[in-house]
Amino acid sequence: MKTIFVRTIFDKVEKHINGDYSHLEKALCSISRNFQSLVVESQVKNSKVLYKRHCENKRWSNIECVGTRSTPGTTVSFSECFSVKAKDTATCLTTEIKKLIESFYLLHSHISFSLRTDPCQLPCLQTKKMKNTVHAAQQLFKVEKTDNIFPFRGLSKHFRVKGLIVIQQLGESNWFIYVNSRLVQSMDITDLIASVLSKMSSVAPGQRLAVVLNIKVGLHVTEI
Repeated sequence: MKTIFVRTIFDKVEKHINGDYSHLEKALCSISRNFQSLVVESQVKNSKVLYKRHCENKRWSNIECVGTRSTPGTTVSFSECFSVKAKDTATCLTTEIKKLIESFYLLHSHISFSLRTDPCQLPCLQTKKMKNTVHAAQQLFKVEKTDNIFPFRGLSKHFRVKGLIVIQQLGESNWFIYVNSRLVQSMDITDLIASVLSKMSSVAPGQRLAVVLNIKVGLHVTEI
């Protein structure tokens, strides 16, 4: 059963890289196009078997059983840029992947995530397991007290909203907008929220806002 589970995950990754893909698969697709080698390793919880699949020059190998490791989870590693242009975009790619991992963590705070650009250096992103999104946001946005985190929720005929507004003392404003728990980039939604917040909140000089918003809509709704 565990073998079938891991195989399904790998098959979905390959399918989306070759065709229709979401934010997660877009990141992997970008990696496979710009880097010669891409390795995905996965070990299911309570399993002693580690599975590995390698993409070399955009061609996927068969799934291999390569032993075990001390902790379960999935690791994605990539190396060997195809071109100088790819090297120039490596920093941007890392930023995109970091944003993606942060978005996963806010919805799945019970899972710890780690991002490394060099195996010999400390992670550029490391999260700890938290019991809920409020504490995850506190860690991610480096907020000292949960008093600066304001949960909210609402309900209408066509959709439900739930989220957080976080007042940060340092860093840039952070926006994480989801539709049905999937990260989206919508300037219309962002502009609408920014307009509402500008009328409702007074942010002191030096403070920044972080917004986490999850919009739940029915499958028949095509526009918000």
